[in-house]
Amino acid sequence: HGSRDGVCDLILRHPPPVAAGAVALAGEGAARLPCAVAERVPALGPPEKSTRERAFRRRLPHSLEVLLGPKTRLRGPPEPVCDQRGMRALGDVAFRFRHHVDRMPVHDAPTRLAGHERPRVHRVAHDLLHLRAGPAAALRLGALAVPVQPEPAVRHARRLDAVGVERRGDEPRVGKLGRELEYFTTVDCIGQGLPVLLPKGARVVQVLQRWVEDTEQKRGYLLTKTPLMAKRDLYKISGHWDHYLDGMFILGDPYDETKECFALRPMTCPFQYQVYLNRQRSYRDLPMRLGETSTLFRNEDSGEMHGLIRVRQFTISEGHLVLRPDQLEEEFKGCLDLAKYCLGTVGLLDKCTFRFSQWDPANPNNKYEGTKEQWDHAQSVMERILKDLDVDYTVGIDEAAFYGPKLDIQYKNVYGKEDTLVTIQIDMLLAERFGMYYIDENGEKKLPYIIHRTSLGCYERTLAYLIEEYAGALPTWMAPEQVRFLPVTDRAADYCAEQAKKLEDMGFRVEVDYRNEKIGRKIRDAQMEKVPYMLVVGDRDMENGTVSPRHRADGDLGAMSMDEFSALLKQVVDNKEKK
Repeated sequence: HGSRDGVCDLILRHPPPVAAGAVALAGEGAARLPCAVAERVPALGPPEKSTRERAFRRRLPHSLEVLLGPKTRLRGPPEPVCDQRGMRALGDVAFRFRHHVDRMPVHDAPTRLAGHERPRVHRVAHDLLHLRAGPAAALRLGALAVPVQPEPAVRHARRLDAVGVERRGDEPRVGKLGRELEYFTTVDCIGQGLPVLLPKGARVVQVLQRWVEDTEQKRGYLLTKTPLMAKRDLYKISGHWDHYLDGMFILGDPYDETKECFALRPMTCPFQYQVYLNRQRSYRDLPMRLGETSTLFRNEDSGEMHGLIRVRQFTISEGHLVLRPDQLEEEFKGCLDLAKYCLGTVGLLDKCTFRFSQWDPANPNNKYEGTKEQWDHAQSVMERILKDLDVDYTVGIDEAAFYGPKLDIQYKNVYGKEDTLVTIQIDMLLAERFGMYYIDENGEKKLPYIIHRTSLGCYERTLAYLIEEYAGALPTWMAPEQVRFLPVTDRAADYCAEQAKKLEDMGFRVEVDYRNEKIGRKIRDAQMEKVPYMLVVGDRDMENGTVSPRHRADGDLGAMSMDEFSALLKQVVDNKEKK
């Protein structure tokens, strides 16, 4: 029943040896398992200090640490650990419990332990049986029973997410929506954190990239394209070599100064600065807004990577604005407005919050550049701007970049976890490092301010959250396939191909299902693949020059002409409706 007592009820159906062990798991005794076992099971002996010392210094096996979930991890020795004889007794309980589960029907009342839960029971029982975990782990057997009727919030959390994990509550489940819908895959021989975008995923990212680039161009951004790597000299000037070396992919020996050493870029800023430095700039040239769809590389720890959320190679809508101090507030406002527009259009803004990420002057790792006075000035300016813009934010200490404070737009996924989608950073330090002077109206050299920002953030992470938010049914304007023709008979196939060509010429993404299947099967497959519009075409449609569209959510829309349908589709796409 999802509780210790429910597991005990299972074990108590068995002969006395198993029942005796189950008594230790029941009621109040479960809260003090080792002592209860020592009192009630004759085979157990007194606790041994050496055994206790070894048991709690030993790390939990992977199956117990991960499969039992964060809410059930052991956090310390609650009671003395029983000796080896007691461990064997608990192992016997686990073994018989596993045997009972094997014989149980998939939906055996009252336990209703799902069939796909059995491998987890086996792993936990195996760890207990072979003394790989302390007896307190037996307390966690209750976590293996699945509630018969979960709460609505738990049922909502069963949605498959794009990072490759289906969850029910806090427990991972097998099932990967992003993979099932063929948006991406991962390959062991390519490497962890290096997902392969399949045609559907690549198409969605392409649509988003082109839309963001067009939107930025309308707002005065200049498009750049810079190299994917550079010599260490560039990163030494920017400070990344000193502050970010562990997070970079190095090509060569970073400590041999006699030989050239390159590194794949973890960010775009030092590269785009060279565009500004191409010639002497005047105050009339500012603000200079530079934008780029950048591919970046970051050497993330293997334990931090999963699916599309955190990867080692990703693409981002990165940009840098070089400006005069008097232009800072207006340009910061423009960056925030652009980010909110992009996130709102794709449907993620409602779940976003804002964090004012500040420095920590007591940081022991010497993370930050600049003096206390420079940081206090930068943070006070940003605080005033956020107040003027009426931004409701929280403060994150020690979350700033090494060169300046930033506003992080945090997205909360369906499980309540927050990740950073977009950042807007104020930089008052790096311009001096690169000598980025401009000539002011008095003919004097002045240092500009720099804003680092993104419009939509990392495209891979955004794709993951979109699949998660819409449960795979992406809005029509960004869907990889917008329309699918479903000919009822072979005679209608040519007519479908002709009409599909007309829609393709109008810029829509269209497919025709030529399979020799019944129309019900074709509709069902299109629904499962989350295709927004299905056009059913039969002999009557051919005679009347019409189609019978179906929407994946609204159902049958009734027969209409192709002109009527194309006008409907154009309106949905042009307005970027969330349907």
